[in-house]
Amino acid sequence: MKLYNIKYTLALLVIMVCVKVQGQQDPSFTMYNLNMNIINPAYAGANDGLELTTLIRGQWVGIKDAPSTQTLSLSYPIGKNVGLGLSIVNDQVFVTKETDVYVDFSYKLKLSESNTLFLGLKAGATFFNTDLNSLNINDPLFNQNVNRTNPNFGAGAYLKGKNYYASLSVPVLLQSKRYEKEGNVVTSASDKPHIYLGAGYTFDLQGEYKLKLTPSFMTRYVSGVPLSADLTATVSLLDKVEFGVSHRLKESFSGLLMFQFIKEFKLGYAYEHATNDISTYSSGSHEFVFKFSF
Repeated sequence: MKLYNIKYTLALLVIMVCVKVQGQQDPSFTMYNLNMNIINPAYAGANDGLELTTLIRGQWVGIKDAPSTQTLSLSYPIGKNVGLGLSIVNDQVFVTKETDVYVDFSYKLKLSESNTLFLGLKAGATFFNTDLNSLNINDPLFNQNVNRTNPNFGAGAYLKGKNYYASLSVPVLLQSKRYEKEGNVVTSASDKPHIYLGAGYTFDLQGEYKLKLTPSFMTRYVSGVPLSADLTATVSLLDKVEFGVSHRLKESFSGLLMFQFIKEFKLGYAYEHATNDISTYSSGSHEFVFKFSF
């Protein structure tokens, strides 16, 4: 009986998350700087050559069926002014799985010798699945799995200078439906558009160790919830090692470490410790990034 009650409670939580979602549905990333075109299509083609980035994030370690996220992104400049990209995000929590597959397009505008503006569009679809049947609960509310495909599009702008960048984007503009149920219970649920605004500046401290200090921030706004903001500072040593700290206001503190073994390959790791109530049950979150540049 206790096991049934636990499953029933968890299932209700899943439905509550789906039904009238006032929080943020998209996953958060600590190392957003290494995974930029997931949230901003204008980043596609912003750097020379092909970039391939994959990220693995395990959130709230110690809590069973906690969120886990994997991403894959490609970025490549085509010709003089055009950039193309691909971004895939797979996000799973409990019995719910969501996969985003989007193609990115950007166009480069040269503002001056050292300043370039990239304008981007993102188009694709989100595939949403909730395996309610696996719960084995005898209740009309949970007698049918949820499977939805939601086409969507987004837009963004990315300003790049010699030592700085600024980013503004809305990865998905349409409010996409997640769940609907007529009768018994449950109304309709949907994802809300997320607005991202961020920037960073690199101070070249020079010297024999080639020290560079980069403070940056990334904010995320969703209608109906408090603003989410990441404040990050990293130090680069000899263009080979980068380390730093990050603070998501009222949510977490993180430590970051990145290695560039060769010119074409960068490996990053971040440990995130929650500062809210979830810290009582979780030992933290782990994030790995692998970035290849050709």
